[in-house]
Amino acid sequence: MKTHASLNRRQLLQIGGVSMLGLNSFELQQLRANSENEENRSGYQGKHHACVFIFLFGGPSHIDLWDMKPNAPTEVRGDFKPI
Repeated sequence: MKTHASLNRRQLLQIGGVSMLGLNSFELQQLRANSENEENRSGYQGKHHACVFIFLFGGPSHIDLWDMKPNAPTEVRGDFKPI
């Protein structure tokens, strides 16, 4: 007999994601209740059950994209000139 509530991995990730957004449990309950009411009103349940986010790390930093480096050597600064 379990006397404590156990969390599975999915619930733990959901709680962690919600806490990163700064939502507390009361706000989360309100959002869930509102979404359930909207689904019941529209009658549309939808077909999609999951979403995959793909994070592609490794691009140039914002400093390299927006800093024209006007004092850098010609081979570093490139063809573009600052306004």
